[in-house]
Amino acid sequence: MKPLHTVSHCGQGAAGFTLMELIVVITLLGVLSTYFTFNLPEQGAVVRLARARQLAADLRVAQSYAMNRGVDYRLIRTAVNRYEIRDAMGAVVPGSQVSLPEVTLSPAFDVLFGRLGDPKTGLAEILVTDTTNSSKVTVLAGTGLIQIVPEL
Repeated sequence: MKPLHTVSHCGQGAAGFTLMELIVVITLLGVLSTYFTFNLPEQGAVVRLARARQLAADLRVAQSYAMNRGVDYRLIRTAVNRYEIRDAMGAVVPGSQVSLPEVTLSPAFDVLFGRLGDPKTGLAEILVTDTTNSSKVTVLAGTGLIQIVPEL
């Protein structure tokens, strides 16, 4: 009868890692971890950029309201870290009051969008600032293009 399986004993030609291969892998892991430790954005930068993206998204909401409804809409700063969307009559759009903790918004802004989505107030540059740095949200005059410059 033939055995179901055979067991081979490790000899000199056995598979495995040499000490040199282990040292090289550990060294590479150390270099990579050091690189990523110093090149990952700090927590504050991540929060600031998230707040800048939220502001840009809300500017686009106000812009789309103006374009879809055919009347002016504005996004206006109400405090150093708060803003809201208002319609042509000055009434606050329900659910549009936003507070952005951990950052400040400057300067005071009132971005008015016309029915074509263009900013009637011209170029708007809004700084979103945390304790260490700033990001800029821009609304271009004429086109209404909304852009974010991540870090200044």
